[in-house]
Amino acid sequence: MIKPDQSRSGSLALIFLTTQVGIISCLASLCCPAQTTVSVSPPAVVLTPARMEHFGLGLTPDGSMMKVLDDDEPLFFAANGGPRDGTSSGAIALVIRDESDLTADVPDRRPRGLTDYARLQPAFTNAGGDAVPSLRSGFLDPPPDPTVGGAFPAGTSFDRDYAGGGPVYADRVSSSLLMVYHGEYHSDYPAGSPFYTTLGLAISRDGGRSFAKLGPMIRPEIPPAVIRTMASSSGSLVVVGEFFYLYYSDMSADGTCDGVEPGNEISGVPCVTVARAKIADVVDAALRGKVAPWRKYYRGGFDEPGIGGRFSPLFVPTALHSWVRWPVVHHDAASNRYVMADVLVGPAASPTTLEWRESIDGIHWGGGVALVIATAPEEINYPGLVLLDERASKSDDETLQGAVTAADGSPLSLMQHFAVFFVREFDLAHLGKPYTRDLEAVVVSIRRSP
Repeated sequence: MIKPDQSRSGSLALIFLTTQVGIISCLASLCCPAQTTVSVSPPAVVLTPARMEHFGLGLTPDGSMMKVLDDDEPLFFAANGGPRDGTSSGAIALVIRDESDLTADVPDRRPRGLTDYARLQPAFTNAGGDAVPSLRSGFLDPPPDPTVGGAFPAGTSFDRDYAGGGPVYADRVSSSLLMVYHGEYHSDYPAGSPFYTTLGLAISRDGGRSFAKLGPMIRPEIPPAVIRTMASSSGSLVVVGEFFYLYYSDMSADGTCDGVEPGNEISGVPCVTVARAKIADVVDAALRGKVAPWRKYYRGGFDEPGIGGRFSPLFVPTALHSWVRWPVVHHDAASNRYVMADVLVGPAASPTTLEWRESIDGIHWGGGVALVIATAPEEINYPGLVLLDERASKSDDETLQGAVTAADGSPLSLMQHFAVFFVREFDLAHLGKPYTRDLEAVVVSIRRSP
């Protein structure tokens, strides 16, 4: 459980997913100093399909996996896909527990820092050992303001057909957890597409066992009445100063970025952007059962409403017919840099690429560096991101982060290691084999010299 504190600093961390090999010199286009070097480990399987099925989690993670640091043990949240009335569909809490007998199916080739994650399992289960969701679809548990001010048809809800776990913030003053979750409305249910994504807010007062929905917080600019798929991530919460910054995907009213053709001949897909709100406002409102107003970034300022407001894309891929999905962001206080993992998608049947990019201010981002590339019938999805340290890698003897100093104590460089998680999906129907997936990760090592 979260232990109370006298200050509202909270605790937040995120997890995301991806793979490949190499050493990359950081270019100026990455918005990071020329003295930065990025090293990437080979991808390693963290959770196999057999282990996920053991706990009734055949479609986990169905979104970016998020981590919130707890005083007793790390707690993770992920989405498990499935029908809207499924007993295991929804937001799932995960923990790391010692179970050596259940990790035998994972090859012992994980890079340093990833060993513990092979022991992820549901935090809350039923008598049969299957995972019990902490939050369910609006079909089973309707939220406040279900139609988002009338934007959705009466008698429905913005999360009627899907509610998946996202980033979680731990407020130590109230011992509460706040979750940003990914809600979907499927206009032609039970067909999975088209669907429309809205981000909602929920609160837990029992350590993540259950979340009470508070209502919508971010609705894309394009309205639900425009029947087209409005895909989005579950958002990525970043704490900087007195603000929450929520990185997510949006689409303009005419289906382009910022209302204009982005220049790479792609339209009708989401674009990465950011919204923000004061931490104190969000927490205080949530404790009263309300959702504080959020403001989207638009043309240099945070002036547009979170519900249906306009936005500006933070970047658009330069490759023709390509777009970026599932951005996950971490603000590194030690270097005062922002890092992002995302997935680059091209035209049908083209490769999907797990990328790494950086920013000095969280708004202006450099070009993506490929970490892992998957070609059909494989596909990469749902990245997650975690800064590794001693607590995240109890089995390692080596310190995973810290400053490298000279004999006189002057700084020589800062060395950090991130776990970048991702889901690798396998569509083998053409071979007469079933769809399957596994959770993999790479370790991204960053060396920054002053």
